Amino acid sequence: MTIGRAFIVIDLSQVCQLDRDDIFLLLCCLEEAIKCDGNVKLSAVPPEARAALDAHGLNRLFEIFQTTTDAVNSFNRVARFLAPSLSAPAEQFPASITAA
Repeated sequence: MTIGRAFIVIDLSQVCQLDRDDIFLLLCCLEEAIKCDGNVKLSAVPPEARAALDAHGLNRLFEIFQTTTDAVNSFNRVARFLAPSLSAPAEQFPASITAA
């Protein structure tokens, strides 16, 4: 995350529950992304994991999307807003990171 902005999407579709260490890892990812003027967004969060995020107030720190595609597209909208003359196709934006 030393080159440009850090646009990260973490797919939580395979996560059944989040424990204290998992939550700490998500917060560390967010901290590092913010240091690079970026952001972390979560996608496909199962109900059990969503309950843990809500219980710890992380639903206010992370944008949560139904699908990874929706989360990635939200970054594309931000990039077009920040650089209106940018006409690069979506595949030129940083790829998402998927956590299993």
